[in-house]
Amino acid sequence: MKRIPYTQHHFPDFVVQEACKILRSSHIGQGHVVKTFEEALATYLNAQAVVVVSSGTAALYIAYFLLKKEKGKVLLPSLAFAANANMLIHNQLTPCFVDIEKDSLCMQTQDKSQWKNIQGIVILSFAGYPLNLEALWYWCQQHHCWLIEDASHALGSFYYDSRGEKILCGSARYSHIAILSFHPTKLITTGEGGALIFQDSALAKEARKLRNHGFENQNHLQRDIKTPGFNFRMTDFQAALGLAQLRYIETLIEQRQQLAQLYYEQLKNTSYHLFFYRGRGRHAHLFFPIWTEKKDNLINYLEKHHIGFQFHYIPLHHFTFFRQTPRIDDLANTEWYYRGALSIPFYPHMKKEDQDKVIHTLLQFLETSS
Repeated sequence: MKRIPYTQHHFPDFVVQEACKILRSSHIGQGHVVKTFEEALATYLNAQAVVVVSSGTAALYIAYFLLKKEKGKVLLPSLAFAANANMLIHNQLTPCFVDIEKDSLCMQTQDKSQWKNIQGIVILSFAGYPLNLEALWYWCQQHHCWLIEDASHALGSFYYDSRGEKILCGSARYSHIAILSFHPTKLITTGEGGALIFQDSALAKEARKLRNHGFENQNHLQRDIKTPGFNFRMTDFQAALGLAQLRYIETLIEQRQQLAQLYYEQLKNTSYHLFFYRGRGRHAHLFFPIWTEKKDNLINYLEKHHIGFQFHYIPLHHFTFFRQTPRIDDLANTEWYYRGALSIPFYPHMKKEDQDKVIHTLLQFLETSS
């Protein structure tokens, strides 16, 4: 029996053709296509500058490297991917975990009473939720700490600020740096890849140096290194994939919204807890989490019926290395979410009959387990 995957990338022929053009050209490493991709992303996001790199993890490392002042404490949600905390450790910074809000699944920012002696904040727009960062940005400015927007889940999401201005997630409009990932599970993919987004061109210039070993300029005869860097470059054929997908990003988002709407309509009156966005902006829906009291039983049932699923995520404080990591509170909402949450199949080219089968199986599970 065919298994319905949790996610699956898909390249239309014209996207593959764009990459093949580069593969058959005289230059396949970082070059003019990377520059074009960066410019197109900057235009789409209304950002001052974009620097694409080899992964979202590389983007996080550079962002931390650029903003860190000294060894210090950085707030982030425990409900995040390992790279968010790992790259802090590799920059000699100390993660400090914060709980999430139950509705948005994003880090709680209302109660700041224990936010003391912090150097920075890393906040994730979970699953594509259009998290409004305006108030947090001004708080960070008042308290002299930096703010990184991890928009890996939220390319295409947007919200409106207090002036009614449309703000795209990942634009760095209300953060010092924003980062994106182009992993195969993301809205657009370059196989592996990431980006740093800036409203500060001077920071972007430093990021470009760090991406390419720390070289001060690209003239091979006059190169100098003042700060050692890395090989975090993206290739032109990867950039060609991303650039081609960016041209039809609205179609990809519309397809995801249609899938999400059908899931909501069919599952809203059941015992499954759904996470529905009711704001004025747009939720790009990177994945679709549901919550149930019978998570373990549901996992077995989905496996039996050849339906894929995923966990987003194992909370970071559950991993051995991070068990003694400082935390602001008891992370009760994070624990609640992890106890019952899993993500069901969700990708733009998902066939109607496959989604119908997922819905039927989820409803059938409730009937058989009641």
